[in-house]
Amino acid sequence: MTYKFLPANAAAPAVTTALAEKADAVAIYQAIISQSGTSDPTAVVVVNTLGVTITWERNSAGSYTGTFSGTLSQTNIAATIGVSAADSSIALPLGYATSNGAVCIIETINQVIGGLSEPADDILTSSLITIIAK
Repeated sequence: MTYKFLPANAAAPAVTTALAEKADAVAIYQAIISQSGTSDPTAVVVVNTLGVTITWERNSAGSYTGTFSGTLSQTNIAATIGVSAADSSIALPLGYATSNGAVCIIETINQVIGGLSEPADDILTSSLITIIAK
């Protein structure tokens, strides 16, 4: 493979410009989110090109809402969250996120092995949340 280095003041190649235009069509929010006890979740934003800020609050055990500072204009919106177990021999934490363009809902469930599953706090521990809008 051959690499070509351009001077800092060179015009961007057409391919680079085309890729940038495609990337602009997708807006992304990624944050590391944590929550403990009955506190609201806290988020450290990694990237945010949605054009809105998100304020996170706890509704009840295992239920959290991120309210957008404005409504997204995009119609295709997807939200995902990853959670991990502190001790997987005790519980399997589950989490999901969904968004309608005005809010993002996160639900977390503590699925106890051999027991009942119920909504639970303390599952979002440095979890990555991603919202993509196009």
